Amino acid sequence: MLLKVDGMNVAYRNMTAISDVTFNLDVGRIVALIGPNGAGKLTVLRVLCGTLNAYGGQITQGSILLDDESILGFRAGQLVSKGVTLVPDGRKLFKRLTVQENLEMGGFIVKKGEL
Repeated sequence: MLLKVDGMNVAYRNMTAISDVTFNLDVGRIVALIGPNGAGKLTVLRVLCGTLNAYGGQITQGSILLDDESILGFRAGQLVSKGVTLVPDGRKLFKRLTVQENLEMGGFIVKKGEL
């Protein structure tokens, strides 16, 4: 199993945003998060890419395993080094790059002092 999310609850301040989210992502499979606006799709993605805290959210329950290792509390930079990132839809993209090139840029790691 590549990614396993089990019983995840997330809150912004004291308000529950999502509750009991559970899914598995196996190697070679495609998973889609589908739902209306406000259903929590972006919140799930923020959790998975380590940016939830920047938006004032916190995981209140559940577990997330990436290759059988807990990634709860990992920051975005730590997750990028493990190959996990988020490429936004239509915003903050490099317009002259292909979809594949944009995805590759999302996983590009710049070490301190390289720029």
